[in-house]
Order: sequence, then structure tokens, then C-alpha cells
Amino acid sequence: MARPLLARVKRSPAARVAAGAAAIALPVAGFAVAVAGAGSGEYAIQAGNHDLWATINVCKPQHHPRPKMGVRARMPADNPQQQLHMRFVAQYRHDHKWHRLKHGGDSGWQSLGSGFVSQESGWNFYFNEPVAGKSFVMRGLVKFRWKENGQIVRRATRTTTSGHKASPKAYSAATCKISGPPARQTVPQQSTSTTTGR
Repeated sequence: MARPLLARVKRSPAARVAAGAAAIALPVAGFAVAVAGAGSGEYAIQAGNHDLWATINVCKPQHHPRPKMGVRARMPADNPQQQLHMRFVAQYRHDHKWHRLKHGGDSGWQSLGSGFVSQESGWNFYFNEPVAGKSFVMRGLVKFRWKENGQIVRRATRTTTSGHKASPKAYSAATCKISGPPARQTVPQQSTSTTTGR
């Protein structure tokens, strides 16, 4: 399995903030386990909360100028005083484990503002095309943070899953396979032989 080369990342067109470009090579950087948990003075989001999710809503491994994975997420708001934040992370699978990208695969914390209802946002990751015959599998990990009066009052983490109505795309998947062009098959040349008379 090839290891991905991440070319650049940016906020999805429907989101509010644009990100800069990055060109990097990716060594293995350890894998991250996504769990929803509670720290001191915080409480966990329940797993059954249907307004808290992350999904892949764009996966264009072929027939595109550059392979792309779009990660979309949704989080609820409890009251209009809460400031909502998301952080999008790209991970790739290697040796049956999920690894975080060492550089460039992290959007940093993005502010969604506040609101009375749930908020959605997204982030696009662009990759260099793998070499012929190679591919790698990606997923997204999204961190959520709620703040009130400058203090964090809630945290949660979700990895991408399928089955969500992620606007503006109807597509929803847990992973995204980034593939290179088909490997060229070498066709053996017909051999010729001659015989000489005795």
C-alpha cells in the first residue's frame, strides 16, 4: 500500500475560511484513536446524538486534475452564546492502522460562529496522484469544541462514517480510496527462431 503525498488542503467552497497551500512528503507519524470523552469540567457527547457526525462527501480518486477528499461535519448548538469550533484531520491506513499525516493534514481550529441550531462545515484535502498501480485509503477525523465566555465547555471527536445527509453533496462515505493510473502490463514479444539445414 502506497503512502500518500498531500499537496494542499483548503476549506470546502461552502465554508467560510480559506486555507493556505502546502506541499509535503508523508512519513508514518503514529496513529490516532478517535474517541468522544470528557476532561476536567467537560462532559462527553452521547454516541446517539444524531446531530454530531463527520463524513466524506467528496472522493475523486480518478478523472480529476488532482485527487481530492472532502470531509464534512455537523455539530449541535445548545444556546446562542456558545461558540462552535471544528478541526479537520486527514488520516491514512497503513499496516492495518490509521496514521495521522505529519504535516499539512490538519486544518487547525476553525470557528463556525454561534447559532441556535446545528452547524455544518467542511474541509478539502488535495493529494498528489499515486504512481501507476498504487493506491492508499484515507479517512477524516474531526474534533469538535464548544466555548462559552472564552472557556471550553464541551469536546468531542468523530471519525468519518457513511449514511449522512451532508450538504451540499449527497455522497456520504467512511473512507476514500485514492488510486493512481492503472499499471502498464508488459506484453511479451513474440520470439522468432530459425533452423539451419544439416
